[in-house]
Amino acid sequence: MKTRLIPGWLRLSSQLVLALPMVGFFSDIVGSDYFKQYVADVLVSVIESFGTALIHVVVQAILYGAA
Repeated sequence: MKTRLIPGWLRLSSQLVLALPMVGFFSDIVGSDYFKQYVADVLVSVIESFGTALIHVVVQAILYGAA
């Protein structure tokens, strides 16, 4: 018979002790104004890149004809 070295209740509580501060840390990051500004900048950059690529394709189709 194999005996458990760490009781189940202790294992669960130690996991919570390690996980809860991490959750708080990430929720603080997500809630910060700096992170929101970073996400907004990334979204604007992606939208601008997509728009530039779309305009390039349209101009190329007009100049060289549809492939």
